[in-house]
Amino acid sequence: MVKLHDSGIDSNETLPLDLVSASMKPAPAESGFEKRRAADLPFDEQPVRGSTTEDLALDYFRDSYLPRAVADDVLRENRRGIEHQLGSLRFLATDLATPTAAGLLVLGKDPLMWLPGAYVQLVRFEGRDKAAPIRNQKRFFRRLEHVVEGLDAFLPFAIETARIPLEGSMQHRDLPDYPESALRELVFNALMHRNYATSNAPIQIDWFSDRVEISNPGGLFGRVTRDNFDRTTDYRNPAVAEAMRALKYVERYGVGIARVRAALERNGNPPPVFRFEAESATVTMRKRERIPV
Repeated sequence: MVKLHDSGIDSNETLPLDLVSASMKPAPAESGFEKRRAADLPFDEQPVRGSTTEDLALDYFRDSYLPRAVADDVLRENRRGIEHQLGSLRFLATDLATPTAAGLLVLGKDPLMWLPGAYVQLVRFEGRDKAAPIRNQKRFFRRLEHVVEGLDAFLPFAIETARIPLEGSMQHRDLPDYPESALRELVFNALMHRNYATSNAPIQIDWFSDRVEISNPGGLFGRVTRDNFDRTTDYRNPAVAEAMRALKYVERYGVGIARVRAALERNGNPPPVFRFEAESATVTMRKRERIPV
């Protein structure tokens, strides 16, 4: 829980083609000081030009998000209006009455209107490369909770499971090709850390017959380097990260990579392989290759 300070899924729906990337620019401020202050903020805390509180699902914020994000006693004592509550959680630039990028991602009625890359694209191939026939493909979009719930519903059915007889017994054990917890951790990590500021590309999940590759726009950020990425945390989108924690999609920060490696080891998969480029990050998980003890 946090304190208030004084300060959808449709896999067959076609994404709109006339999204304007210029809408991602910060809203104009009334003074040079305001402009500098907005520019100094992380992108997800900056106001999005042209958007208003009409673009936010305020009923969802009041009835669903707030009770999960803010302690009951704080809510009871807080007498401030909804705009102040939105501002306290960094979903609204209150001086401009303009939603922030985080506000649109977490509460937006149509986040893609303002942030064209705010979705997850999953393509499943029959073979080992992109020349292979496509088995199926899905897009997960709308506000953050819709994306997460769609992925949570889809991933267990996408993972194929082998039934392994137990030696000397009529019983068997079921072994998935990939541990669901590792897939979930890596996709949620991409949602938290992707670059919304300068890229309209989605988070991409390419599911091949022998591996799964998850790529997201945005390279290493802040204090994170190739040498310490698995034990050092920094946030490109701190307000989105806090929202994911408030919604219980993230339990603890900074332990995800260790948990992914442990889950893959327990399931009999090779270790994950990470590849970092200037403007993207990709992790590859290979299919289970052994029966764990």
